[in-house]
Amino acid sequence: MIDQVAARDQAARMIDRMIDDNPTDLALMRTALIDDGYGGMIPDPLGSRTAVYTRGRVAELPYGAQRVSLPSITDVGVSVPGRKFVLVSAGADIREDDRLTYAGYELAVGPVEEIRRFGDVVAKQAPLQRGDEIPVET
Repeated sequence: MIDQVAARDQAARMIDRMIDDNPTDLALMRTALIDDGYGGMIPDPLGSRTAVYTRGRVAELPYGAQRVSLPSITDVGVSVPGRKFVLVSAGADIREDDRLTYAGYELAVGPVEEIRRFGDVVAKQAPLQRGDEIPVET
């Protein structure tokens, strides 16, 4: 029988090695949330952003992907995949809608997915979206 604790720890170490191969120091900018008066939370319109610092890996492929998507030819030209993903260790404080600057672009963190092995979280990953592609509410 497989030792689940050892296998989980090995998976966590593998993620840490992946991050160490190409690390990025991330400054995640987060707007404070306030009560909306209806039992929910909304970003504070008067609040300033606070920075949360962590270390991670920004890559073109999500964790577990087997190969890179190749450019494809369409009716309107060549489509080049350019979506980015961020991978961080299990203890990192990363949330959806956090903002970060990478390669000169402001990126927004998408839905955060927990990577689990044997019931425990060993890492977190999320897609990144360029700031100029984020719809603005009017």
